[in-house]
Amino acid sequence: MGPAYISMLLAMGLAGCSASDSDRRAPPLVGDTPPPEVCEDVSAAWSQKCAECGGTVAECDGLVEADMGTCNAVVGIRDREQLYDECLPWVEQLSCNEWAAPGFYLIDACVEQLYYRG
Repeated sequence: MGPAYISMLLAMGLAGCSASDSDRRAPPLVGDTPPPEVCEDVSAAWSQKCAECGGTVAECDGLVEADMGTCNAVVGIRDREQLYDECLPWVEQLSCNEWAAPGFYLIDACVEQLYYRG
């Protein structure tokens, strides 16, 4: 499994909010798609890329959920359109060499997208 997996989980996991800051900052609305379903779309995209790049089912299945516990903990999305229009297409076109590169980093459209209960 490449460094992209670790970088992606750390970057997306930073968007968590604990009960203490939930009163100060409500997560953004997600339109018609419930946040857990958006999380499942993100998880599916990364799991697919992991599998394409030689990861096993055990390594690839539920990468995002493994970092946060469950997609049911996701309560909001930073920018739904950016996630679906820029981030997920970018993940799909990533080459395995890019994904495994030591200097791999997420594009801004993918960073801190998922807000979850902390």
